[in-house]
Amino acid sequence: VVDLNMPLSYYDEFGAHYAHMKKIFTEGMRDIGIPFTDPEGTYFVLADISPYLKKGQSDVDFCEQLARKAGVGAVPGSSFFNEPINNIVRLHFAKKDETLYAALDRLNHIKDMMGGFRTSCGRNVPHTVWGRDKGGLFSFRGKRIAPLIRPLHGAGELYHSMES
Repeated sequence: VVDLNMPLSYYDEFGAHYAHMKKIFTEGMRDIGIPFTDPEGTYFVLADISPYLKKGQSDVDFCEQLARKAGVGAVPGSSFFNEPINNIVRLHFAKKDETLYAALDRLNHIKDMMGGFRTSCGRNVPHTVWGRDKGGLFSFRGKRIAPLIRPLHGAGELYHSMES
C-alpha cells in the first residue's frame, strides 16, 4: 500500500489543503446565513434547508431546482436516511477555490432565483455584487474568481459539471 509509505509532510499538506477548502466554504455558508453542520473529518457539509423549502416541497425537488436555477448541485439528505428526513442537503467542498467562491456567490443570490430564499431568522440574504477590473472578475466577499465559461446543469455534488 503506497499511501502508508508516504512521508509525514504529505499528510500534513493534505490535511492543510482540506482545512483550507473547508474554511472557505464554511465561512461563506455562515456569512450567507445557511444553517449547516460543521464537519470534523469530511469533505462536505449537511445544510438545513427547512427555512428555504416551499410548503410541500421535497428535498429532491429542492435540489433539482437548485441545480437548474442556481447552477449548484446538492445531494438530497433523504437519500442517506431511513427516517423521513426532508430538510437536509449535502454540499461537497473538495473543489478549487474559484469553484467554491462561485458556488457561494450563487447560493447568496438564490432567494432571487428560487423566489424568496430567506435565512432562518427571516432576513433576506444580502446581494453580492459582481465586478470587473484588470485582473478579471471578482465577486463573493471581494475574492477574485475566474469567469464561468459554461452553464451548469443536472444534480449531484457541488458544481459537478464544472472542472474541480
